[in-house]
Amino acid sequence: MKSRDLVLGEVVRRGVAKAYDIAKSMPYSVSTVYYLLSRLGAEGFVENFGGLYRPTFRGVLRYVEVWGCDLHVVNVVRGMVGGGWGKALGEEEVCEALVFLSKFRPYSRDLAPALFEIVWDGGKLAELPGSVRRLLAAVAASVGGPIDEMHSGVLLGRLFIGHCSQCGLSVKPCQYIKL
Repeated sequence: MKSRDLVLGEVVRRGVAKAYDIAKSMPYSVSTVYYLLSRLGAEGFVENFGGLYRPTFRGVLRYVEVWGCDLHVVNVVRGMVGGGWGKALGEEEVCEALVFLSKFRPYSRDLAPALFEIVWDGGKLAELPGSVRRLLAAVAASVGGPIDEMHSGVLLGRLFIGHCSQCGLSVKPCQYIKL
């Protein structure tokens, strides 16, 4: 196991942490952990905000690739979704989506752009697992906005991606949108 993957694993398991706190739980010196965090940051796997490190979505996908999916990574992703929409996703469906998405290496670090990058590069939406479509809908409901009194998300032509009060989280043309 690479030392940087061990440090990334610790960042994901903690969600947000100081380098010193990470180093205390690792078999490495503080300077080594700072160096590894710097490398992970340059590679797009972690971000540093005022001395606090947190995983990026790229880092989450790397974690799943190395360690598999667990409740730590599920909670990190639910927090990334924002707007409370992450709570609408079950643990198993988040894991299913992350295992599928971990096969891709997005350029973007943040959840929404990386997810849209993967989905649109990967082909037809209808061919994606339902868990990936629901994750995409939760993200769109969070980063999009209200379309009308029943819908929050984004419209791409006639395709609705987001939350419908009648259909729930969905990625499909919605009969309830009055255009």
